Amino acid sequence: MSFLEINKTPNIAMSTIQLGTRNKEDILKFVELRLDTMEIFKKSDQPDIQELKERIRTELTHGAQGDFFKLNYMLTEISKKRRRKEIEEALEHADEDRQATIALREKYSALLEVSEYQTLTVTSQSIIEYFCAKAQQAAEDKATHTALHESEIAIVKRFLRNVCDDELFNKFGFEEFFQEKLSHRNTSIHADLDNMDLHILLSLLKAIYGELRSEVFTLIEYTCYWLPDHFREVDLALTPPGPQSTIGSQLIKLFTEEEYVDRWWTQDRMWMRTGWVYNDEYCSIVLGWFKDSAVVKGLTVEQREWVNGLNSSSRPDDDLLKPIAKIMAKRWLQVCGLWFVEDIYWWLLGYVTKVKERTGEGERVTSDVSPTLEQILEVEKWAMKELGVTEQDSLWTVQMAITFRHYGFYEQAIERSTISKNLDSSSNWRAPFCLAQTHALQGRYKMALETLEEVIAMFRKNGDIMEEWCAAFYSDILYYLREWNVELQEYEAANAHNPDSYEPILRIILILEAQEKYGEIIECLQSLDGEMDENGLTRLVAMMHQYADSKLYHETITKAGRAAGQLEAVKETYQVAIEAAKSSETRLTTLTALRYWYPLFLYYDYPSHNAHEEAVTVWEQNIASIPRISNELVSNVRWSTVAKLATSYLQEAREAGLDTPIADTYRSKLIYLSTSSSAGAGDEYFSHIDAQLILARFHSIMEYEQKAIEAIRSHIKLALDILDDNDESSDWQGFKILYICLSHIEDDVNALAAWSLLGPTIDREATSDCQEIGEETFSEAGGSESEAAAAEEDESSEILSQTDAGDEEEGEDGQSANGSETSPSPSENGYGGGLDGHLSFIWDGGCGHEWSYADDVYPCKDCIDVQFDTACYEKLKAGTLGQKVCNKSHDFLHVPRWDFEEAASVPESHVRVGGETITIPDWLSTIRKNTYCQGGGLLAQLGLATSYLTVPVEASTEKLAYKRLDSSIFLEESDGRVCLGRPTLQERSLAIMMIHLWEIQGELE
Repeated sequence: MSFLEINKTPNIAMSTIQLGTRNKEDILKFVELRLDTMEIFKKSDQPDIQELKERIRTELTHGAQGDFFKLNYMLTEISKKRRRKEIEEALEHADEDRQATIALREKYSALLEVSEYQTLTVTSQSIIEYFCAKAQQAAEDKATHTALHESEIAIVKRFLRNVCDDELFNKFGFEEFFQEKLSHRNTSIHADLDNMDLHILLSLLKAIYGELRSEVFTLIEYTCYWLPDHFREVDLALTPPGPQSTIGSQLIKLFTEEEYVDRWWTQDRMWMRTGWVYNDEYCSIVLGWFKDSAVVKGLTVEQREWVNGLNSSSRPDDDLLKPIAKIMAKRWLQVCGLWFVEDIYWWLLGYVTKVKERTGEGERVTSDVSPTLEQILEVEKWAMKELGVTEQDSLWTVQMAITFRHYGFYEQAIERSTISKNLDSSSNWRAPFCLAQTHALQGRYKMALETLEEVIAMFRKNGDIMEEWCAAFYSDILYYLREWNVELQEYEAANAHNPDSYEPILRIILILEAQEKYGEIIECLQSLDGEMDENGLTRLVAMMHQYADSKLYHETITKAGRAAGQLEAVKETYQVAIEAAKSSETRLTTLTALRYWYPLFLYYDYPSHNAHEEAVTVWEQNIASIPRISNELVSNVRWSTVAKLATSYLQEAREAGLDTPIADTYRSKLIYLSTSSSAGAGDEYFSHIDAQLILARFHSIMEYEQKAIEAIRSHIKLALDILDDNDESSDWQGFKILYICLSHIEDDVNALAAWSLLGPTIDREATSDCQEIGEETFSEAGGSESEAAAAEEDESSEILSQTDAGDEEEGEDGQSANGSETSPSPSENGYGGGLDGHLSFIWDGGCGHEWSYADDVYPCKDCIDVQFDTACYEKLKAGTLGQKVCNKSHDFLHVPRWDFEEAASVPESHVRVGGETITIPDWLSTIRKNTYCQGGGLLAQLGLATSYLTVPVEASTEKLAYKRLDSSIFLEESDGRVCLGRPTLQERSLAIMMIHLWEIQGELE
């Protein structure tokens, strides 16, 4: 019987003393003695070691409370650690109750040696074998069960109903039992895990060499990308000779036969040159296989001699990729297609320079570069030699002209285009087209149009050319005809050849907007309303659909409507366009984008007492109609809509009064939005483009501190996990998430501390040199209102002179609904100062300025991902900003100007929190405690290693997760997430056993 139990027994009196105070000196001596004998503390003269020792002394003395048993246990654990982070993790549990630890260890002691801070050790190999055999037997038993039909279940159920009342029937769980019988699948899958990698490799090769069918296209895509990794996974020493020979005879075709090279090196996969041409890693893996005699056994004599030569130094000018290089050269200069010549040329440049470096003739190119004229001519010379070309024909010459034009050698491009045109003037349309493009790139648009007219005439005269190159005629030739006329401001001519193109009309509207002729903009749009396009839509509606996701277009028409007093006309245009998008065969992107911008117009521009209510309703409809899994453009619209809707809920609640029933309604809506519309884990902004931030803000304003923390706890935990992963390159992401979350719950001190860790990415010793740079940057970028206005004017004029990528491309890949557009570079605006940071800000005030580190920033606490510089912030507060973003009544955090001297005064691995300088681990530990992100659950209690990526899973998939142990471990944590990783065989067995234990103990939810 323990002393604790004796003390609780009646009629037994015991005297007690307070440990931790009476024996404190002994505790300190004991700790000091043990620490001095540990390997990690032998270099005691180092400051960081001294600091760590002092922290251990303090925390163990406080946590042990005089308990030598607990103290000895903790010191034993620390003695096994070799890294600072491991010791700090152990110290976090220093003040936990020893009784709970002992109880947990005793609970599983018969099966496991439980160490609270280490991976578990199984007491016997037979335990693992038992659970594995049990699982196998259970699977076999289920597989041998006779299938039951619903009618058979119904007979038995009716019999039981006759003899049992409802209470007894439910008590025995008969309904669940019958459902399990019906849902049971009497099939099992046998997986030969020992030969799984070999089987996968053979299957992948079969896919790429087999018959081309639509069903295998995805597998071919996977094969081309991951084939080297699968070769690396297969152990040649354990592979039978038969499969080795099969692999060898198939693998050689991938490098020598044009049919299979074409399947591999498609236009969409030319980016793979990085791993195969610029880098030798993948080729080395393949050559390693060809060194095996069993692999080359199935090759022809000629193939075997070639492969053997590759693995020796006898032919330094030969290479595994040489046959592919010849095919690439043929594609480059002897195939009349629409290939992007730069991709092929870069491939060949990398190959040619690799071989020349091997023979000592030059330096290797290992990335996509802007080549010199000599490099282009060098690769052409190599191609002529390898392809046996002595005289260049018109096709060869025009392909070289296109290459020269692409890399900016216009004189050579004009020369080669002219030669090619003279060699074949009847059907060679590509030479004059290249010539016209070159003239346009030099700004000679009239000359370009004159040459382009020759190309158009050639298409009209020759029906064969039009039939073969119809797509190029309409997508390229007429496109440039329109663009170059626009550059000359010949808008009627630009629109004459393709009346369904709306790019010239947009250019006209932008010119009128620059001249402040807003009434004429409305008249121009209304004139389109009376014309029909080929799809039966009015041209006005068609234009609204084409530019549905263009921020520039929407802001221009609403600005014109407001200035011309035609807001009602703008509203009607939106409504008609949305109705047409519902009923026509339009893309989902069009409808969702319109239903984002229309309520934005209502909320900020339309003067009606119920405009805000209508805007909120349309945004809610938009979210309800967008599928959770969709393309990138639709997903962007969804996140933009969620952000606007969440902030509008908060704004409307504030205006109504936070203590009113209306505010309660909006809070309920916000809670629903935060649970049903949070962003997906695959998005890079999923940590903050989330309604949960606004919900936390709502609760914070209401002074519901615990609810506010609860709303963003998962985000803070994610940030802490990122900062605990021993990868400093990703720490900025963790700090970014922290400042976003903490500012929304009014924890300004810690939010500013997080901001202070996001300075410019320069060496600490160079900060003093950068102080002058920072001052110059501030003086240049401080930004008077006149300078900001000039920047906006420059941006508008630049927009009018830009050449866009065409109507079809604008519709599919245009600006996103959240308004992200190409902004002037920092150097163009005087921002940047030559310093870079991890962040990427485009100020939301519309000034176009960019910034990348914490320097005089005004982040909004009531919006999602909104920040201003000083000039835009002052305009917002004065009501003169003119942007549909934020509200002057919102609260802001002010991040002060970056101070290089201040930053240099903070020691490395420290942070200034308020007026105190502390270590970053201590600061994070405080945040972890304050936000209750301590982790936990049985997984953490047992100490099972959780150095896996944590990902959220849908509730419907959680049960499946535990069954997928053949390739990954999924283990539930207390916060509703799972740990995902690729385990070793030992870890997999341990996980299987642990899952069975948890199921037995009933501790799995």
